[in-house]
Amino acid sequence: MASLTYFFIALAIMIVFFIIDAISHQRFKKTMNLWFHIIGITILVISFAILIIKEFTFGFLIYPGIAFIITSIVLTYLSYIDIKKDFLTAKKVTKSGIYTKVRHPMYLGVILFYIGISLVSSSLFVAAYSVIAILFIIWQAFNEEKHLIKRFGREYLKYKRDVPMLVPFKLNRR
Repeated sequence: MASLTYFFIALAIMIVFFIIDAISHQRFKKTMNLWFHIIGITILVISFAILIIKEFTFGFLIYPGIAFIITSIVLTYLSYIDIKKDFLTAKKVTKSGIYTKVRHPMYLGVILFYIGISLVSSSLFVAAYSVIAILFIIWQAFNEEKHLIKRFGREYLKYKRDVPMLVPFKLNRR
């Protein structure tokens, strides 16, 4: 019962974070938004880490889970290298490195991390939390696209047409 209670507390923290994050994109200055991200993500990680610790059981899925986590860390690191420090003040769309394969490699890295943690923990609570988090991350990516189109216009629309959003290969749409 305690695990279920903590699951709902961690879930509430995540939902509040994503809702406030969506609002902050529209209302606050960029530096305020950055501080919100730093503080919010820290609280989010702590609540999720406690859930993982409470629910961890050693299982055979730990090894593929670790592979997902390592891949997510490498992908996120490559994203930061390519975007550099100017993502808040960028005057043009970043189209180099990993950004030639997917438009949102950091979001993809976080999604892979959630999948990896779910496999490592072998917990239904962690898996349920992760699925909900992944849905919010995908929603966040679509929401961010609207702002990027407003910010960069035709340049971003062309980039959007040429580069897949999260999956590093084009899906045939018929």
